[in-house]
This record gives sequence, C-alpha cells and structure tokens, in this order.
Amino acid sequence: MECRVFIDDFEKSINKRLTKDIDVTNLTEEDKFGIEDYFKQYYSIAINGKRMSLQLEQTELMEAQNIIIIKFAEKDFPIKKGDKLTVENILFFVEFGELQSNRVTLRMPPFLNEHSFQSSINRYSFYYTF
Repeated sequence: MECRVFIDDFEKSINKRLTKDIDVTNLTEEDKFGIEDYFKQYYSIAINGKRMSLQLEQTELMEAQNIIIIKFAEKDFPIKKGDKLTVENILFFVEFGELQSNRVTLRMPPFLNEHSFQSSINRYSFYYTF
C-alpha cells in the first residue's frame, strides 16, 4: 500500500498525536512507529472483517510538490471469490472537517484493475465483494 499526502497537512495532523514533532526528512524509529500507529487509527483495510496491519517500509519526499509518499510493506493475503474488502480512510478529517476529501485508488489484479473513490467526512468507507 502506498499513501501520498501533502507534507504540511501530514505534519500538522500527526504532530498533534506524538510526543515530539517529526521531521519527515529524517525519520527516527520512534517516528516510524508513530506513523504506523497514526495509520492504524485513521486508515484501515480489512478482508472479511479482519483488519490488515500496515508496516511502514519506506518514505519518499517530493519536496517541490510538498508531497510525502508513505509506502507500507507488501503482504500476501489470499483473496478468493466472495471475500469482502473494506477500506476506510478518515485521514485529516479531524483537522480539516468537511473541507477534507481523500482520493483512494485500488489496484488488485485480477479482481480490480483500477478503481478510485473519493472519501469525505460523511462517506469514508469503500466496500467490494470479490
């Protein structure tokens, strides 16, 4: 899984929840743990109700565009016909309320080549049955 967010929005949101401000250009192990915990609270992916854990693998900065790309480790999980996928994305809704929206793009071949949805404060979950 990969998540792209604006650096300033991300820092504003996550720094409220940590014991110290993070420096996205030089993340410590404590910062990485904090990012994983942050995503555990505000972004979830579940198959048949079983939530997947997200383990931070690496980050990439696109400073000119004010973007941080947060990459989580790929995990193999068997999906079969009839399984139910749930994605909930409430990143930044606490800080920005109704002004915030999040675009989520799912690519899960052979089931989904690509599907996008926009999450908002009133509609932040996506459901799909394989």
